[in-house]
Amino acid sequence: MTRVHDIPDSVPVLIIGGGPVGMSFALLLERYGIQSLVVERTDALPQTPRAHVIRKRSMEIFDKIGAASAIFDAVPEPETRFITWVAQLAGMEIGRIDMAKEGIPNGWANLPQNLLCPILLDQMAHSELADIATETDCLDIATDADRITATLRSGDETKTVSARWLIAADGANSQTRNTLGIPLSGPEDLGQFYMVHLKADLTEWVKDRPGPLFWVLNPEAGGTLIVHELEKSHVFMVPSRGKELTQDRLIEHIRHGLGGGIPFDILSAGRWTARSQIADRYRQGRAFLVGDAAHRFPPTGGLGLNTGILDAHNLAWKLALVDKGIAQEALLDSYDMECRSVAATNAEASLHNMMTLGEVHKALGPFKTLAELERRLDTLTPQEKASVQRAIDNQTSHFTSDGILPGTWSGEPHRDLGVPANYGSFKLLMKAPPRWAAPLAMLEKKHRIRIELYPSIQATDHGGYLKDKEAVLLRPDDQVAWTGATPEDLDVALAATLAGPTAAHTSAVTAA
Repeated sequence: MTRVHDIPDSVPVLIIGGGPVGMSFALLLERYGIQSLVVERTDALPQTPRAHVIRKRSMEIFDKIGAASAIFDAVPEPETRFITWVAQLAGMEIGRIDMAKEGIPNGWANLPQNLLCPILLDQMAHSELADIATETDCLDIATDADRITATLRSGDETKTVSARWLIAADGANSQTRNTLGIPLSGPEDLGQFYMVHLKADLTEWVKDRPGPLFWVLNPEAGGTLIVHELEKSHVFMVPSRGKELTQDRLIEHIRHGLGGGIPFDILSAGRWTARSQIADRYRQGRAFLVGDAAHRFPPTGGLGLNTGILDAHNLAWKLALVDKGIAQEALLDSYDMECRSVAATNAEASLHNMMTLGEVHKALGPFKTLAELERRLDTLTPQEKASVQRAIDNQTSHFTSDGILPGTWSGEPHRDLGVPANYGSFKLLMKAPPRWAAPLAMLEKKHRIRIELYPSIQATDHGGYLKDKEAVLLRPDDQVAWTGATPEDLDVALAATLAGPTAAHTSAVTAA
């Protein structure tokens, strides 16, 4: 990790924010031979779990930077099997969702951010091109047509660094976004909560219903219990209902939420506000917003971190090709076109998930105390039990959805074709690869890109998309860029992709 006095005067790409999205962006750029510097104001090792569900597509992207195996190996107990509703953790159970029956998780990893970040930081430590300066603040940013200039500080030392490109990955309260003057749109107060990080051994109460989430409906001490490391690390999300809660009040709340005299210690507690907001634009000149700096979701659905990883994956290859002079700068406009609408839809899904949680309370009927809830549970008729379980089952998409994934600016949706993990090249899926070898070599030289050739049978084609297609070109982010039959048409398609969206098309999409 670099200290301020060792930072070069100039870097190609400066990334503000060393969380999972910022570090992933740097490691993706490395695949293209692009040097970057990540600036992180902390030590990049969060002490609290934070985001924890890593969806299938994010894991595929982590595989591209060589981190997937380490992530899967680091996943702690318990397994992600059930999502459970309880009166208290040690009290009466209300119902549960069996994730195995839904075929989930398939390719997911349930790894809290405090365990994910050390893996990515280790990747950075072994990189020759992706560097990170921790415990370093970005004090100021100045932009012009050709460069970005940032003033950095660590301790008593300051340093001015210039970069060709700036990536704002500094989180939901992004100072970089504020400095750039990019506003957010959407509701900014959906409720306030305390995130209480606990140390407790919950093995006895979780082992027979393993899962990461317990919705505690005790009306006197409700909230969401997130099980991270079975024997030692958990989070209890406590609704504040507009009140400041003291440490003693939080202890009392959690004691009654857990029940059973379960011993615990509070490691930390912080108040936060649920929001559903999207930046009005993702690009300003040579600066780009990614991750939570670009979008703020309610945590219901776990789509925030995953959408940020999609941002990085979509933008990094485009920035690399433009920086090398291979693609035109207009290609960078497609990042906003392809990713901002995805974030807006995923934000809506997260908000919908948050609102539909109330269906379980509604199915149970009114209750004001734990004793009333327990009596209600004891006296439910078979029909009422079925109604409660239907309300619980109606939450399933909350826990199983990957959200939507970016398509292309031309309207092609994301297609999961299971192509190889390499991020550094275009890929051509072919019915008859040998006859394309020579023209492909010519096109690589002409466009200064790498094109890997694969027989179509190597793809995963559940929907029969490839069945009638002679050739399919995939961009470096695995999106379909072209389908056709001749090298001449492929030549035209490559030129169009590297040129980016036309001004007319960009205006039409913006107006829509």
